Amino acid sequence: MANQSVVTSLFHLSNSSVFHSNNATDFDATDHDDVIKNIRMVFTMFGVVLGLVAIALNAAIIIALAVKNVPTPFSLQTLHLMASLAAADLLLLMFGLPYDLVAANDGYWLEGPIGCQMSAYLPEASRFAWVGTVLLAMPLRWPSMMKMRKWATVWALLVWTLSLSAVIPFALHVDCLGLAQTSGDYPTTPDGTEENDPCFCVFTVSQSEVVRMFGSSLLAFSLLPVIAIAMISLKTGTYEGQSPDMDKWNTSPRRLAIMLLAFMACTLPRYVHIVVNYSEHAPTMDGHYGLALSIMEILCCSLFYCSTLIHLVVSPHPRALLRHFCRHRQRQNYVTEN
Repeated sequence: MANQSVVTSLFHLSNSSVFHSNNATDFDATDHDDVIKNIRMVFTMFGVVLGLVAIALNAAIIIALAVKNVPTPFSLQTLHLMASLAAADLLLLMFGLPYDLVAANDGYWLEGPIGCQMSAYLPEASRFAWVGTVLLAMPLRWPSMMKMRKWATVWALLVWTLSLSAVIPFALHVDCLGLAQTSGDYPTTPDGTEENDPCFCVFTVSQSEVVRMFGSSLLAFSLLPVIAIAMISLKTGTYEGQSPDMDKWNTSPRRLAIMLLAFMACTLPRYVHIVVNYSEHAPTMDGHYGLALSIMEILCCSLFYCSTLIHLVVSPHPRALLRHFCRHRQRQNYVTEN
């Protein structure tokens, strides 16, 4: 891999012209810095609360699905799809959110090169797996695709395999830049950066290559949901005016369409911001423009992590599963006590 100047490689994984903007310029220093610090504090508090709530709920879904001998009112393919969505959200929360919280407070990454690579690779793969799982859930609910349901587990594993394979460049082109290394060309493996030394996570490729990487994700997250929603509209329209049972069946695809629309609303702003920011060779952080850019990035980042609640809020299945699991545990405790 060709060496590059540190100037072009010091765009962090979080695209932190915002989170590390205090090194860029000294524009209206006092007022704007105070505003950004306050917004960072709010983002940190919001991220911690959101992370704890979302991790607890998604982990509870995984635990409820993993516990054996607990009867559930759901089919096996529905349980596997719920597990896939919960696992995707957990990966984003556990590997992506900590990095952005650290960056929001101008902190240093302490997990070494492997931690940097995983903080870029697994969150990106999780978003592809999330979209792929929702797209998979759509045909599995069509009456004409009944035979596919027995292969739901295989299809879900295929979605994860494709997702993990599609974003391999996010792991290959990220490294850990040691704090002592602030000038000169950026090597593939920074000298003096041990496994747990504080460092900055950086891309080791040109800005144009980073734009292509995130641009591909932006294109996929834009086109795939739109195509799926169009297919849902056509398919549900086919069964309109038929039996009441079919109208009841139509509610599930509509929820899937709402989930995809919510995913686009939460995810696309951040990818657009990243692509635009990386496209600028010398992004300015001066004056009100820099302040607006800082606020915009933090808002996009907050909205991005709200996508981990879509499945829990829109779909009734996770809530029903957790209620069923809690009631089952209460009955077990009651029988044990008596």
